[in-house]
Amino acid sequence: MLGALGNCLAVGYAANATVAGIPLEDLRIDLKGDVDLHVFLGLAEGHAGFSAIEATVTIDSPAPRADLEALHAKVLSSSPVGHTLRSAVPVEVTLA
Repeated sequence: MLGALGNCLAVGYAANATVAGIPLEDLRIDLKGDVDLHVFLGLAEGHAGFSAIEATVTIDSPAPRADLEALHAKVLSSSPVGHTLRSAVPVEVTLA
């Protein structure tokens, strides 16, 4: 889950920065999430998914801070994985 979010954000920053003419010298996305592995392993009952996810984005660029903030807003508003995580999405898993 964290890998999917991190990769989606990274592609979003790279693509949108290119379109906007913002040079990226370095991009780092640090992610962490809270998940109860006891539930996943069947050792406890409750919610098996993440209870919280945090991402910190660090961009090294000569672009003005305002341009980076606009890039950040654009990426957050268009991230498919980010949108999916923030909304209830029906999931169906079948055994064939």
